Amino acid sequence: MNCRQCGNCCKVFHIAFPKHEAQYNELIDAMSKDTLFQFVDIDKLELKLTGRCRFLDKSNLCTRYETRFEICKKFWCDRKKGVAHGRRE
Repeated sequence: MNCRQCGNCCKVFHIAFPKHEAQYNELIDAMSKDTLFQFVDIDKLELKLTGRCRFLDKSNLCTRYETRFEICKKFWCDRKKGVAHGRRE
């Protein structure tokens, strides 16, 4: 898959507890100060973070790609619709 360098994979995160709990604090620290936190499903403790990861460079590439978060590794981009967006498993 070719990356379109839209950066969407590093701007929106869905975090489910306890599944991603181990990386929660590190991921929160990586997000920009203007990140929006929203509960998607309070019963399942699923949180949506909308902001920009500080490891995303100006070219929309991850500066720590080899050591990126597990949640980032599970992201897949849906390129069939012509708009880069995706989800994490």
